[in-house]
Order: sequence, then structure tokens, then C-alpha cells
Amino acid sequence: MVGPICAESQKSFLSSFLHCSFLFSTFAPSNHSLIIIVMPKPFKYQRQIDELIKQGCKLPPLFSPDNWEACRFAFSASCRSNHIPQYVSNPRRMLNDITGEKATTSLLALSCFKDEIKAVKFYKALCLSMRNAALTIGDSLAKGFLTKQDGLVTHPSANSHFDLYEYPECDLNQTFHITHQL
Repeated sequence: MVGPICAESQKSFLSSFLHCSFLFSTFAPSNHSLIIIVMPKPFKYQRQIDELIKQGCKLPPLFSPDNWEACRFAFSASCRSNHIPQYVSNPRRMLNDITGEKATTSLLALSCFKDEIKAVKFYKALCLSMRNAALTIGDSLAKGFLTKQDGLVTHPSANSHFDLYEYPECDLNQTFHITHQL
């Protein structure tokens, strides 16, 4: 039998299993056992992630951001090109990386930073080693807040970089805004 659970139980259950879609069923009434099958909420690029997992890639440890202020590189001239993972904007790169056994699920996530100063420092270092960095990764810094409705994130590294694995409803064009050019 499939059906809803009471609001109080649902609140308790949801607090234990954030960001999961739920299917549940009960055995025959005489058993009175409840089986809960937890299915993780899919990511925006779940089909591509699944393909990489079939190739041997793994997702890193992920957790839910709780109203994190974050920043990321963006293009000032075109918001349509902003907030698109590298493998999505360049599918050929994903195919080449799979062939060369260099593929990673990280390139289906959005690169973000928790610390603006460290992000700018990282950008300047990239510009020294990467020709046309402004044309490739952006010429500006965009800032906004990430909530648990946006997706799941990796733990920030020493330079404050982390990846955002977006949920389908996430649209950083609506919540992130360019603060200045780099």
C-alpha cells in the first residue's frame, strides 16, 4: 500500500533525510512494518553523472549548504554563458576525458568559492598560467547565496573552492549577481 504519512512524522523524517525523494510502502496490515525506500533527489545533470559513474568515476562526499554566501567567476557580457558546468558547455571535453581516463564528476558541477579574496587570488594565478582566462572562465565575479534547495556541495578546499552539484530547479542566474570585473 502506498500513501502519505502524517505531517508530524513527515517533519521528523525529513529532518533526518534532507533532500531525498521518498517512496514508502507497508506490508500486509497484520505485519504493521513500514519499509522506507530513500531515493536521492536527482541532480540537474544526473544522466551525465550516471554515465561517468558507469565509467568508474565517483561522486565526492557531498552535503547541503545552509544559506552559504558564495562567489564564482562569470562573464559580464552574457549571463546565458554563466553558471554552466564545463562538461555541459563543452561535451567534447567530457568524451575526450573519458577516452583518456581523466574524466571526473566535478566538471558537471559548478566551481564556487566561499571566500572572495581567495577567489580573486586564485583567478589572478590562473591568468598567469592560462592564456585567455577571461574568455574561458569569465571576466567578473558574481556573488550570491546557496541554499539546500540549490543542490549539494563538496567541502571547501584550503583556497575556499568547492563544487556545487545543482538540483534541476537551481538557477544561479536568478540568485547570483556580478559584483565587479576581475
